Amino acid sequence: MAIKVKDGYLKKILVIEDDPTMGKGIQMILKSELYDVMVNDNSKDAISFIQNDKPDLIITDLFIDDINGLEIYEKFNKKIPTIII
Repeated sequence: MAIKVKDGYLKKILVIEDDPTMGKGIQMILKSELYDVMVNDNSKDAISFIQNDKPDLIITDLFIDDINGLEIYEKFNKKIPTIII
């Protein structure tokens, strides 16, 4: 199994998922592939993480709290690849 490395560091992935079971499942799968994974369950914390920690990929639920996944996609996809689930 190859390690996914960017500039000497594991690729950082942000998962935005308000269902704890789903978020933990996605995190476990990605960590098993040696990605650095952070899970946020709300858009406020997720946006703060994106602005401060600059993930390499965002995976977001379509239906989260006050901002939906489509809004996250529109706001960040030009700078950070974003996948809506």
